[in-house]
Amino acid sequence: MEVTRRAFLQLTGLMAGTTGAFERFIRHRLMGLPAPADDVLLTPHAPEQWLPSVCQLCPAGCGVAARVVNGRVVKLEGLPAHPINQGSLCPRGLAGLTELYHPDRLLQPMKRIGERGEGRFEPIGWDEAIRTLIDRLRTLHQRGESHRVAWLSGHTAGIAPQLIERFLRGYGATRHFVLSPPTGELPVDAFHMMVDWQGQMLYDLAQATLILSFGMDWLQAYPSPVEASRAYGHLRRGQPDRRVRVVQIEPRLSVTAAKSDEWLPVRPGQEGWLALSMAHVLIRDRLFHERFVQDSAVGFEEFSRFVESHASPEQVAEPTGIPAETIVRVATEFGLRRGLAVGSRADALTQWAVMSLNGLVGNIDARGGILRRWEPEALSLPAAVTPTDAPMLPTDAQALPALLQSQQPSPIEVLVLSSANPCFLSPSPSRWADAFKAVPWIVSCTAFLDETALHADLLLPTATALEQWQYAPTTASDGTVVATICRPVLAPRNEARGLPDLILQLAQAFGPPLDNALPWHSLEQLVMDRLHALYDAKVGLLLPPISVPGTPAPSVEKPAMNVEEFGKELLARGGLLWPAEASPWPEFRTPSRQFEFVPRAIAERLKASPTLFPTEESAAAAGFPLQLYLYSPLAFLNGYGAHLPHLQQIAGSQLHEAWVTWAEIHPSTAGALGIRDGESIWVASAHGRITVKARWSEGIQPSVIAIPLGLGHTAHGRWAQGIGENPACLIEAKRDPQTGQPLWQGTWVKVWKA
Repeated sequence: MEVTRRAFLQLTGLMAGTTGAFERFIRHRLMGLPAPADDVLLTPHAPEQWLPSVCQLCPAGCGVAARVVNGRVVKLEGLPAHPINQGSLCPRGLAGLTELYHPDRLLQPMKRIGERGEGRFEPIGWDEAIRTLIDRLRTLHQRGESHRVAWLSGHTAGIAPQLIERFLRGYGATRHFVLSPPTGELPVDAFHMMVDWQGQMLYDLAQATLILSFGMDWLQAYPSPVEASRAYGHLRRGQPDRRVRVVQIEPRLSVTAAKSDEWLPVRPGQEGWLALSMAHVLIRDRLFHERFVQDSAVGFEEFSRFVESHASPEQVAEPTGIPAETIVRVATEFGLRRGLAVGSRADALTQWAVMSLNGLVGNIDARGGILRRWEPEALSLPAAVTPTDAPMLPTDAQALPALLQSQQPSPIEVLVLSSANPCFLSPSPSRWADAFKAVPWIVSCTAFLDETALHADLLLPTATALEQWQYAPTTASDGTVVATICRPVLAPRNEARGLPDLILQLAQAFGPPLDNALPWHSLEQLVMDRLHALYDAKVGLLLPPISVPGTPAPSVEKPAMNVEEFGKELLARGGLLWPAEASPWPEFRTPSRQFEFVPRAIAERLKASPTLFPTEESAAAAGFPLQLYLYSPLAFLNGYGAHLPHLQQIAGSQLHEAWVTWAEIHPSTAGALGIRDGESIWVASAHGRITVKARWSEGIQPSVIAIPLGLGHTAHGRWAQGIGENPACLIEAKRDPQTGQPLWQGTWVKVWKA
C-alpha cells in the first residue's frame, strides 16, 4: 500500500494523541477498513464550543466550562467568574469527564431477575419501567397507604432535593431519609440549637483573623474543596499586612495540620473538652466579646459556671494530651484576635463546645466568622399545592434499618433510592442488606451498579451533570449566592435520564395530585419558568461571558432589554449571582431569639452527667488498646470517588500510596507489635476486621491508628470493586443521642501481623 505525503503528515501529527485515536486513524484512514458508526476521529468537522455547566461530584456546585469537539466533551475547566470556584477545579471536578464516559455506567433501565444482592438484572424499556413503578404507587395511594412509600437520598445537588420533597408531599408520603456523609459536614446540629433552628451555616474562612480547627481537615474534607484551598491561599498571600495563623487540633498530622502554623495532637474524642477549656480561659481573663454576650446571648452565666467547675486547663491537660500552658496561650491568642473556631459534624456535645467559642468572641453573623445562607427573591420554587400539610417525619437515615425490621409487614412497601449507598458507606454496612430484605419493592435511581443497587428490584439510569438542564442554586462561603442555570452540554448517553426529569415524568404519569404539586413536564420547562420569574424580579447579576482559555475575555454586552434576550444571555453565561452585601442578616431563630450558650438539649445532658466525653480504660481492658481514627482524602470526599481511576491514583499521595487501603501507625507502636512499614496487618474491633497495609507515621498519636474511608467496594465498577478494604465494617452502629447521627469516631481496635 502506497502512503502519500499528506497521509504521512496526518499520521505523524496524530502520534501525540491517544492510543485509541491513533489506532482508529491507522485502521480506517490508511488501511481503508470501515469505521464503526460511533467512531470519532480527531479531525474536527464542526467548530469547538465552550459551554457552561456545573460540577456535582461534591456539594460545592462549582461552575464548569466544558470544551466540546465533534459532539464530545474533551476537557473541563472552571467557569470564569463563578463565585464558588472562580475558574478553578479540584481533582474531583476534573474527574467528571471520566465519570461521563465511564465504561461501567448504567445506561438503560433494568429489572431484577435473580436474588437480591446477586447482581442479576435484565434490560427493559423506559415505558415498562415507568408503568411498573406508577402501578405500585397508584395501588398504595388508592388503598390509603401513601405513608408506606419512602425516599432515601444521599448527596443530591441542584433542584433535585426540592423536587423530591414536593413529590413525597404531593403523593402523601412523609418519610424522606437523608444519608449524611461521614466527614466534612459542617456542625449544623449545634448551629440549629444555638443560632438558627432552620438555617444553614457558612464559614467565612478567607476573612478570618485566626482559624482554630477542631478535628476538621478542611483542606481535604470540606463541603467546597476549591473554596477552602482558595481561602488558604488568601490567608497566606492575599493580605500582605498580616499573616493569619492557622491552628489545627487533630490526632493525626493531616494535610491541614501539615500546612498549619501549629498542630495540637489532641487525643481522639477529647476535642470538646479542649474547646471548653479554652472557653474557661476566655471567661476567666475577660477576653470574650462583652457586648455580644450582654445584648445577643442567653445562658452565659450557666455556661460560665460549668466550664469553671469542669474545664480548667489544668483539669483537661491530662485527658486531652495538651499542656495547660499551651491551652492558655492558644485561647488567649484566639480571644485577642477574635478568631474563628471551626469543626465538623461530630457528636452534639463537641459541636456545642466548639460553637460556644464563636459565641464568646461574638463571631456570629460577622465577616470572618459564621455566616448564614440566604435566599434571594424568586430563586426557589413557588409554594406547592399539596393535599396534606402533614409534616415530614425525622430524616435520620441511620434509624431506617431498625424501622424496616421493627414490624411485620414492613412499614415501608416501596423505597426509592437516589445517590445513596448505605450498603458501603455506613457503620456496620451489612445491616442494611439484611434490612432491605424486609422491603417488598426497592427502586434505585443511579448511574452505577453499586453495593446498594444490587438489592434493588428496579434500576433507573441517571444522567451526569453535563447531560442535564441545570438549575442549581448555592451559596459561596462569603455569602454570595449563585444560581447556575444552563442547557445540557450534550445529550444523555443511551437511555440515561436526569433525576429531576425522572421525578417530573413520574408525576405527570401518575396524574392528580402529583401533577398538581409538580406541574412541569420537564426540567427544561421548569428552568424556563424560573427564568421568567427571575427576570420579573429584576434582581441578580449575570455571570460574565465565558472566556476561552488562552484568549482575552470577551467584551460585556449591554444589559438585556426583554425576557428573551435575558434568557439567551443567562443560558450562554451560565447563571446569575447576588453579592453577599445584599444578604439580610436575620435575627436568631431560637426559643429565646438570642444566641443560646446552653440550649435545652445540652442542659438536660449536663444535668444527667457532667462526664461528657469518653474515656479509654474500658476499651483497653477489653483487649482493644488502639483508637481508630477515620478520615476522608480529598479524592474520596463523602466516601465517593473510588470508581474513578484518576482519583484512586492520588488518594494517598502524601504517603505515595494508591489502589490499596493503608493504616497510619506510629513507629513506636508498630515496633512494639513487631510490625514493619509496608507489611499487611489485621485491624479488628468488636464488630469486624479487615486487612490493610501498615504505614509508619510519626504524625499520629501512639495510641491511635488512622485509616482512610472510600475504598473496599464489592461492586461499583471495575476500578472500585475488590480494591482495598472498607473500615466502615469496624464501626458499631451507634448514634448520637442528641442528633441521631452515626458516631464514626470512637471505635477501639487491636492490630497484629497478617
